[in-house]
This record gives sequence, C-alpha cells and structure tokens, in this order.
Amino acid sequence: MRKDIAKGADEIVAMQRALAPVEDGDLKRSISWTFGEAPPTRATGAPRIKRSTFVPGDNDIRATIYAGDDVAFYARWVEFGTAPHSLAKGADRTRNKLQDVGGWHPGARPRPFFFTPYRTLKKRVVSRISRGIRKAARKVARS
Repeated sequence: MRKDIAKGADEIVAMQRALAPVEDGDLKRSISWTFGEAPPTRATGAPRIKRSTFVPGDNDIRATIYAGDDVAFYARWVEFGTAPHSLAKGADRTRNKLQDVGGWHPGARPRPFFFTPYRTLKKRVVSRISRGIRKAARKVARS
C-alpha cells in the first residue's frame, strides 16, 4: 500500500510542479510530499498549503502533499490570489491616508497549481490504492 501511495503522491506532485508558475523556481522547488505530517518550515514558520490524503488517521501510511516554505512563502497567494491592498505598513483594508503613503497594490488573480491537480488525480490514485489493498488481501487469503 505504501508503494501505491508513494506512486500516487509522486504523480500529483509532478503535475503540480508542471502547473506552478515559474519566476525564479522557488515555488516549484517547494512542492513536495511526505508520509505523515509535513515538516515544519524553518525560522519564519511560513504558512504552507498542504493536503493530507489517501489513508486518514494513521500517520505511517498517510501522504501529505505541501507547497511553500521560508523562501516560497507566497504559495497561498499564488494559488488563491490576493485582493487589492495597501503597501503601507500598518494600513487596513479601507482606503485611508495611511494607505496612500505606501502605495496601492491592485491585487493578483489566482493561478491555481495545487488543488486542481489534486482534485483531478485523487480518484485515480485512490482507485490504485484500493486495487493494491484488494490484491494483497487476496494474496493473504490464498496462503
């Protein structure tokens, strides 16, 4: 079962990397997977996009696919986009004098690279794992 989970996670990660927008390659390099929980980011504790899949509960056979790290901390912003916002330090979302000091960012459109491949390939991967489980159960039953 671990082999089928690993094969499925590799397949999803490969598609995510192919769809990730590339400026300097940091975002693409931050996309990976592991059995169990995703490793913590280093110093900044930058938020990650992550999705655990395949086998709920047991950490030993659960794959977690993740994107974003201390360098590619902007993974969520790329996936979901951003609303227009001020660049001034301490400004809120409403237009005020403080916001005009730092400039105004028009926001960014979403460029999904993470959840689209996950949703597209999940059914295939789960089917592969189920077939592997049935095959192993038949093998054990025969012996």
